[in-house]
Amino acid sequence: MAFEHISGLPAIYDRTPSAPENRTGMLFAEGRFLQGADLNELQGLFGRKTAALGNMVAANGNRISGAEITVALDIDADSPEVVPTTASLILASGQIYVGGNVLAVEPAQFDLVSIAGDVIVGVRKVIDYIDSDADETLLGLHAGAASELEPGAVRTEEKLAWAILNDGGSGEFSQVYQVSNGTVVDQTPPPALEGILETLSLYDRSRGNYIVAGSQVSALGEDGDGNQVYSIAAGSANVL
Repeated sequence: MAFEHISGLPAIYDRTPSAPENRTGMLFAEGRFLQGADLNELQGLFGRKTAALGNMVAANGNRISGAEITVALDIDADSPEVVPTTASLILASGQIYVGGNVLAVEPAQFDLVSIAGDVIVGVRKVIDYIDSDADETLLGLHAGAASELEPGAVRTEEKLAWAILNDGGSGEFSQVYQVSNGTVVDQTPPPALEGILETLSLYDRSRGNYIVAGSQVSALGEDGDGNQVYSIAAGSANVL
């Protein structure tokens, strides 16, 4: 039968995936049956709206809090001059925007990751379906009612786990970081979200590259071979 729910659970249907984009609500008439599929579709349409609003200011993979990355190069203690080819990627816990929701992610570490070229680090979203077999508190609560101790609606729980693109893991992947030859390309801290940055970029690109803070340049004189030596202090800059 058509309209099976993505969960694959028996007797659960949802028309949302095939509903036209301009369908925004539902009206319930007296004297008609209320279908479980109707409630699922109502929830799905509401999820469309919240995701559309969230996507105006954020993109999948935007960090909301925490979720920092550390690249620990695997340096050979016996040959420290040799450029390392692998590293450990250490990911902190935090909150990340995915699919209209802000979800938590637990810390993780990936060892012996090849750092030649680009490594795409992100999160995978996994959905669990919880019914009264797994949680008996979901059985009907009201004493004496026909629904007492009877199964009710199945709950969905979404969680994130750190992952590397094309690692063979299950779940929807969203990029958070790009590591290029052992260097993290972008560590934009929260709450600088995608939609806001896109608006600011119209202003920034018209001004070109510029220093935000620090980065003072000092001339230290010549090095004895006729070359001028400069010292550049730590700081931050807006580039592209």
